[in-house]
Amino acid sequence: MATNSLHVVVRDNHIAAHVDLVSPLGLAAQRPSRYSLRRAVAHNAVGMAQDFLRLLRGRQGDHRSVLDCDWVPASEGGTARPQDGLELLDPEVGAWSLHIETPVPNGLDLPRLRRALAATCGPCDDPELLRSIDCADDANLDQIRADLQGVAVAPDDCPPLRAVMVHRPGGDVLMMNLNHAASDGAGALRVLRSVSDAYSGRRTDDPHEFLSLQELPVRPAVGRASAFVVRYSAVVERLRDVLARPAQLVADGATDHPGYGFHLLQMSVEDTRGIVRRDRPGTSRNLMLAALHLAIGEWNLAHGAPGGRVGVLVATDLRPAEWEDEPIANFTVTARVSTSRRHRAAPATAVEAVRAQKTRNKRTRTGTALLAGLERSGLLALWAKQSLIVLAPTTQNQMVDTALLADLGWVDDLAGFDASGAALESVWFSPPARTPRCVCIGAVTVAGRLHLTLRYPHRVLGADAAQRFGEMYLQQLKNVAAVGT
Repeated sequence: MATNSLHVVVRDNHIAAHVDLVSPLGLAAQRPSRYSLRRAVAHNAVGMAQDFLRLLRGRQGDHRSVLDCDWVPASEGGTARPQDGLELLDPEVGAWSLHIETPVPNGLDLPRLRRALAATCGPCDDPELLRSIDCADDANLDQIRADLQGVAVAPDDCPPLRAVMVHRPGGDVLMMNLNHAASDGAGALRVLRSVSDAYSGRRTDDPHEFLSLQELPVRPAVGRASAFVVRYSAVVERLRDVLARPAQLVADGATDHPGYGFHLLQMSVEDTRGIVRRDRPGTSRNLMLAALHLAIGEWNLAHGAPGGRVGVLVATDLRPAEWEDEPIANFTVTARVSTSRRHRAAPATAVEAVRAQKTRNKRTRTGTALLAGLERSGLLALWAKQSLIVLAPTTQNQMVDTALLADLGWVDDLAGFDASGAALESVWFSPPARTPRCVCIGAVTVAGRLHLTLRYPHRVLGADAAQRFGEMYLQQLKNVAAVGT
């Protein structure tokens, strides 16, 4: 039977994680895990008893800011592994994979790359951890990418990633799939940098640790709004979801094939300057966000769905400045930014609507509101808490957001896979989405060019439709760049 379950909580200016003694999951050999009413009752009873004992000892609310990842005895014939509760971080609808890749024009050597991966992430005994595949054309490359990102890597795999070295005319491509419970975009960049450094002989550090015990001096921005205002805003947002649920991107060329497709986009140096400027922190994300709202609105209008509120989740990294991109873990939260048809009437009004809402979200700490709310739901079984997030049991994901945007910012210190130390010319990444109808945009600026990855469900878009939507998004980016802030 399953034991232990992982919970992540936010309290004031700290993030903490703890492992409960009883998981609500029941496990049986050769059968999928299922929630058990008996174990759910035991899960909550044990949790309340622990809280009561802490209260008697005067230690209520005494949470250490560490990530606890205990180990359980090995199963028959197996090895020790982290808590089975970690698997609850993955949705059942598909692999929760974080995608990152870079072309290597001078080619890669497989044994050397395997050694570099081992030096970066630890022993690589699994032959599936790194594979070499020959690729004839771009269509084949797209399929290899989709197949790799469709692999459900367990968060407790050591390391929790899969990599493919793609041989193609004109150079190789290194692709990686990292479990998003174990790493966010900043962590993926760190892994890519470390593999490159080890391959070229620049790295001599010990391998990275995933899901390790770490002090977490994370300090989310302190909201200036009162607790009443924060709760009131959350209630209003939920009511608005019921009365005017977020619009979904109208399907075009969709198939029943599960999983995601990927469409890679790149802006010129000149166009990138109009969007991304180092002297305007935060501005580029507002422009990318406004352009995404406009593109979704234009797409739906062209497909006969002119109205609808568009809701886009924006991923934010909670690492403090002194951490840069260390350690490797998932420290991102998301906050919604919504627009109405009136907001999307022109690029200027869309930019202003996004800017005002981002300011409000920062004031009320919207990004951490969900985690803080889950912390106060101790009487709920874990399955009920998870249902509040994915909304699948009651709404068939009809009230989830339209899209997700994650921007890693300007990255110009990623050295390439050779001894010269020349910087990488291109990097693409994209985050996963919890709903099978949500499209994702992953953005990173490398070598002065904005690299964008459109990650789309096959059940929403076909490859041709994704290309058209991508072109529409690029055009809207140029439109909002002309507006500025």
